[in-house]
Amino acid sequence: MPKRTYGFDGGTIDYNYMHGYLGVASYFYELGTKFYQDCADYSDVIDETFPSLLYAAKIARSPYITPYGPDILCTTISLTTTANNNQFITVKVEVSDEKRVNNVDDEGSVFSTGRQNLHSVEIYLNRHPYDLDCSAKVRKATPNAGRSATVSMRFLAPSESNNNVLYIRAKDSFGYFGPVTARKI
Repeated sequence: MPKRTYGFDGGTIDYNYMHGYLGVASYFYELGTKFYQDCADYSDVIDETFPSLLYAAKIARSPYITPYGPDILCTTISLTTTANNNQFITVKVEVSDEKRVNNVDDEGSVFSTGRQNLHSVEIYLNRHPYDLDCSAKVRKATPNAGRSATVSMRFLAPSESNNNVLYIRAKDSFGYFGPVTARKI
């Protein structure tokens, strides 16, 4: 492995070094709209860039596999209490294996990452799916859902309903799980 004698400059040689020598999935961003960017413009740049950075964080565990799976596009969460004081969580999840945010550079074309039908949606309460002891989940199969669907799931809320987090992911018909999305109740 060659010894680095200069600071990281973000060029393609650094990208090749990381992947070629270390096997690390790497990429770099050039932020801004011009070479010398005024600092006042950076809040707009961050607003535009943040969704891609969040996606990169979601797929970091398996960056060559997870993007093949379906994406959680939107979630709606509501709590309801029944007459006998049972509290239920209802989650409506929009999931797709073909819709992705279009980039300005796509020239109007639709960028599709998957062409598989949806298989299932899973919701984990207060346990991340990657945890070793992660058996507490609600799963809903999505037969005949096609490549995109809105799935509703309802389950009993835990007795302590403060600071609960839902971890949601979906699986396609080829067996690929997409990125995990976390939502606080």
